[in-house]
Amino acid sequence: MATILLPTHAYEEHLPELLERLGAGDTAEEIAVDFSAVVFWSPGALVLLLAKVESWRGKNKRVVFHNCKECPAFRYLQRFNFFAVCGLQMAEDFRRHDAGSRFVELRRIGGQGSASVAELSTDIAHCLSPDAANVDDPEESGLFDVIEYSVSELALNVNQHAKATGFAMAQYTPRTDLVRVAIADHGIGILRSFTENGSPVCKPGWTDADAIGAALQPKVSSKLHLPSPWGEPVNAGVGLTLLRELCIQTGGHFFLASGNGVFLQMADRGQPQPKMLPSYFQGTICVLAFVRGQISNYPELMHKAKQSLGLLPSSEKFGSLFQ
Repeated sequence: MATILLPTHAYEEHLPELLERLGAGDTAEEIAVDFSAVVFWSPGALVLLLAKVESWRGKNKRVVFHNCKECPAFRYLQRFNFFAVCGLQMAEDFRRHDAGSRFVELRRIGGQGSASVAELSTDIAHCLSPDAANVDDPEESGLFDVIEYSVSELALNVNQHAKATGFAMAQYTPRTDLVRVAIADHGIGILRSFTENGSPVCKPGWTDADAIGAALQPKVSSKLHLPSPWGEPVNAGVGLTLLRELCIQTGGHFFLASGNGVFLQMADRGQPQPKMLPSYFQGTICVLAFVRGQISNYPELMHKAKQSLGLLPSSEKFGSLFQ
């Protein structure tokens, strides 16, 4: 049996280390996950662990949880429905209060009984930005619009590419003013999505890091070359690229991992490159973090993001020169 001691804290910058730690279970038939040290985990860490547990169980591995009730974060994990989503029913000794605009509990994406992409994205946006749900002024509805767009893009990626169920969670942390949105699945991953769909951009010998690098380029998608019944591509290939740009523009950060590949970009740390890890993550995880105070006008944010990525038509890009 492989025993995995979970770390005390797990924010986005700790996720590569967490991936390596969880990799110890990949070669074992029985895995004991020890929660005794857990104090605070971000949404990304929770969806990552859920996807990993689902992947292990899908390979008929026996997974047990140790020291759940003894860990400092036990009620925190219960409130986010972590154990319930894992199929474990544990009695609660606290009263559940409304999440307000602070967090959205763990949700499944895909599979029987799960919400549609539209329902999920609107629900999460309603929770984290309730005051802007019915506002028409883009100056006031920016947070709602950014969250709804972001969740929709990530959930669509799960449905279009993963060929598996996924998990979503979102949280607002007042101390850092960060809104975090995290989605993970245990599907085929980015590299296999490129190869199985016969993408012309895919090259022989590609690594998972190469595939991540390609997926973050504008107008690159594993399905961009596939026509729909109406003759248009089934995927525009700009979703992940725009999400990354929106995160950086709002002072946040962006995390993406699939297979052995991982990418982490912080707003104040320059332009990184995808890296390879020794551990393997079946599926894909993406975490978005926005500084809430820097989100205002959604159309303006999207315009700047597209302009930065060279996605605007020439007439729109240079139109102001002739006014």
